[in-house]
This record gives sequence, C-alpha cells and structure tokens, in this order.
Amino acid sequence: MSTGKVIERSKIGKNTKVWDYAIVYDSEVGDNVNIGSHAEVGGAKIGNNCRIGYGVFICSGVTIEDDCWISPRVCFTNDSTPSVRKAVEHKAQGNPFVPEKTLVKKGAVIGSNATILPGITIGENAVIGAGAVVTKDVPPSEIWIGNPARKLRNVEE
Repeated sequence: MSTGKVIERSKIGKNTKVWDYAIVYDSEVGDNVNIGSHAEVGGAKIGNNCRIGYGVFICSGVTIEDDCWISPRVCFTNDSTPSVRKAVEHKAQGNPFVPEKTLVKKGAVIGSNATILPGITIGENAVIGAGAVVTKDVPPSEIWIGNPARKLRNVEE
C-alpha cells in the first residue's frame, strides 16, 4: 500500500505513480510519470514520461516538459531574494507571492543533488551534473557541471 499523498487540487495523468511519503499539491502531472518517495511537488507542471527521484523538491513556478529525468534530491527554487520581511510585507498588503518561473525543456536530465535557481531555462536534451548549482540558462544539448555550473561540453561530443 502506498502512503504517497495527492491533494485534490492536483491533476494526475494516467499510469502515474506517487511513491511512499511523496506529496503532490496544486500541480499538474502528465501520463506515465514516476514520483519517488519523499518527493514534494507543489504548484508545478510536469509533462509526460518523466522520472522524479527520491527526495526531489519541485516548487511553484517550475515547469518540466516531457521525457525528463530529475535525479534524487534535486532542489528547485522560486525566489531569488527570499526574506521574512518581504513575506510579511506581501501578506500585510494582500499581495500573493508570485514565483519566478523555471523551465526544464524536453529530454533534459538533472543529476542528483543539483540545485536550480529561479528564472532559469534548461534547454532541450541538456544534462546537469550531480551537485551542480545552476545560476543561468543552459543551452540545448550541453553538459553543465560545478558550482556555479558551467559548460563542460556538448552532449554529442
């Protein structure tokens, strides 16, 4: 018996699995997606045929297109200048938080423990190495590694 939890405000596609202790809320998830144990997906869009690893955090404002692989413990962020003061001011003024948008294009692969800063586009078929910290857009079909992430080479090389 799975103890994964999907909140009613989410749309989950056919043949999608949400494994133990994972939670999905306010999100759209496509067909044939595998969301690993202890993952959290909130306010995001995930395409078809994606694999979301153990302990991944995908926050509001993130869109992941079809056929992507997000390895264990990847962390997406959606606010480049977070602060308690800003949050309190927004709430006091009645302004909702507006997340910065992040896009992972079709066929991209993100290695374990990578951190993706907000406002980033990761290009089609790009590869992000394990532990990388992505601070700027990654072009299609390139491999990026390190902190901050930088181009290693093209995928086909």
